[in-house]
Amino acid sequence: MTAAGQAAVDEHNYLERKDAAYSAVLSGGTLSGEGRPGDAEAKVKMHLGNTDSAAQALRDNSGFDGAGEVLLPYLDSLYKETIDTSDQTIFTDLTQAMEKLFTDDMVALNVLPPDAVTRVTEYVPQIVTFVEQIIAKGFAYEANGSVYFDIAAFEKAGNSYARLRPESKNDKALQEEGEGSLSKSLEGKKRSGDFALCVCLPITSSGLHRVGTDRRRL
Repeated sequence: MTAAGQAAVDEHNYLERKDAAYSAVLSGGTLSGEGRPGDAEAKVKMHLGNTDSAAQALRDNSGFDGAGEVLLPYLDSLYKETIDTSDQTIFTDLTQAMEKLFTDDMVALNVLPPDAVTRVTEYVPQIVTFVEQIIAKGFAYEANGSVYFDIAAFEKAGNSYARLRPESKNDKALQEEGEGSLSKSLEGKKRSGDFALCVCLPITSSGLHRVGTDRRRL
């Protein structure tokens, strides 16, 4: 949004700059000006929505609430290594609050409650076993304490990895832009598109360390 000679983008000139830079995408076009909009355009709109809220928060002086989606990744990059993750309440307090908001919304919408509610933290042992099975088949590997899905090995065995969508087959840009992009900063991956199955679950002589089996339920 900033060209040579222009002032930096701020909350006051943001809307004008946004419209100038992305009017085509916002009106249903594509970044390239050709073809139909897809994942790239959807992601641009998502990020612009986040920056819309942040700019409005700055104009209103309302602080963190509106700018959370912009500030949280930045704060995470600065302070994530300082968090004591042995205290599980920092996770459960948040997830319990979000779950309550969701269920309250469903009640307000007159949606019938589910017959059963499952939470991923209730199935950590089963997840660990499943990941061990993927490693045993040769479709995952350990790197620096984490486990990554090996897309190349999976395809070499005659399988097709299409990021859950048939039209994505052989689209390396989509594969790398998917879950693999979330772990690009983690060292040891064989390829940029390989995505994390488990993060920081050390490998022992008997397989994956059974981390998380004693975590509190959400």
